[in-house]
Amino acid sequence: ARIYSEYISANLNQCARPADWGSDGLLLCAVQSCVGLARLAPPGPERRLVRLVGGCHTASVTAVRWVADSDHQQRRLGLSCSADGTARLWLAGGPDCQLDSLACLSGGHGSQATLENVDGLAVDSGVLHGEPTGALVATAGSDHRLVLWRLATSNSQSAWSVSRVDDISLGGGFAFGLRLIRFNNSVLLAYGDDDGALNLAETAGGEAIRRVIRVSGGHQDWVRDIDWVELPDQEGCALIATASQDSTVRLWRLERLPDYDNAAVTGKGDSYSDGKRPARLLDVDRQVASEAGVGFGRIAIRLESVLQGHDSAVNSVRFFSVNDDDGADGQPQLRLLTSSMDRSLVVWQPQADAGGLWLERDRVGSLGGNQLGFLLGLPSPPDSLSAGGQSLLACGFNGALSLWTRVEGGETGEATRWRPLGCFGGHSAPVESIAWSPGGAYLLSASADQTCRAHGPCCRLGGRWGQLARPQVHGYDMTALAFLDDSGCRVYASAAEEKPVRLFRAPNGFRTVLAQFGGIRPE
Repeated sequence: ARIYSEYISANLNQCARPADWGSDGLLLCAVQSCVGLARLAPPGPERRLVRLVGGCHTASVTAVRWVADSDHQQRRLGLSCSADGTARLWLAGGPDCQLDSLACLSGGHGSQATLENVDGLAVDSGVLHGEPTGALVATAGSDHRLVLWRLATSNSQSAWSVSRVDDISLGGGFAFGLRLIRFNNSVLLAYGDDDGALNLAETAGGEAIRRVIRVSGGHQDWVRDIDWVELPDQEGCALIATASQDSTVRLWRLERLPDYDNAAVTGKGDSYSDGKRPARLLDVDRQVASEAGVGFGRIAIRLESVLQGHDSAVNSVRFFSVNDDDGADGQPQLRLLTSSMDRSLVVWQPQADAGGLWLERDRVGSLGGNQLGFLLGLPSPPDSLSAGGQSLLACGFNGALSLWTRVEGGETGEATRWRPLGCFGGHSAPVESIAWSPGGAYLLSASADQTCRAHGPCCRLGGRWGQLARPQVHGYDMTALAFLDDSGCRVYASAAEEKPVRLFRAPNGFRTVLAQFGGIRPE
């Protein structure tokens, strides 16, 4: 007999980076101490968790991230870090959506440290002085340290060597929004801190963390996330976006300056002015610049724009490109997606010839209820048919996912509408009890998240299993449930930490939901 996974129900972890959306509609997920892989290809019906791998981490997973530029033959590298103080490298993809652990990164942080963020960048012999194909990985932990790692492998992709390159002491502070940036033929390390500053370091081609500059005078609260994008129409320029708890987003412009020794600027120390706006200077390793065949080795960073539109802390920022009517000659247009604790996602777009002005284009979110907002917002990745951004995914404070897909030319005459879609989900705390209905048509589960949920085949998912309803929300952690055998699936009993046992009879509304969504008709 063949045993295989038919249905997985789970919410994501309550952490800053619980998911990352990659190519081919694959979503890398943090689920308790496991790492999961989901298929997410809206507007199609397949939006489900297909793989869940446990036993690698021994504590809750705190962040996951795809390794940038690591796509190869429908497979790509992913990263996870955990409260157990370790990070892991994964190989995901293939026709069966396999998820295999390749290497463990341990020993770089304190023995009791919790790793809070991770990021990675694929590198090859063309970047790092002829070294084998591999990756650079950065991790940040609760021990107030930031560690840079190098991972290398042979062509077989089977054995990976892990080496600790260098580290930064944060002096009692914390690093948020960790990103590795390939710019100016070098690799930069960017991170935000709990003083509201953006920090940039040059990694000397992955050999060491040479020097850190602190770009202060910006945010008034913690910098929660960082993203970056190269500007295709401006050679040698890139934008860095920083999201902060002060409810604002700041855009910073990176520019390469010609002539390492005699930059066409005047200034003192790390600061300079070129007659426009003040900026900070970051020197790139001379050897890296020389081997890359370029005549520059200095980068300037200056404030480009401030985005204000959220009413609460901004938790994430993501650049993406999209094809729409605003594009000239059908070229993809740059957008920025932000998520906030005000329970909204906002899509921003730059204004042509407006000197760095960005305006709100679209806003989606949730109204009412007692939700605490979104920890993360992700645009759909590009595919063979579009530039990306056709769907938006939000992860709520309790780990629930919300999904919207783009609809062109609505009935009201608007250029763009966003239609909400269902997504996979489940309990956000340990499941304490399950009970099959007497006929085996559907399943009830009770959890320490104080809810009871019904699962069964869903007509709208082509007969695949899904979550059909949430028949009970309790004020205490639930511990047990059972059907009454002679009730015809109409009555079940549940118990919680308050001690009484309660009986619930299925109302007509619940029976209608089972019939419409699952094709189930209780007797």
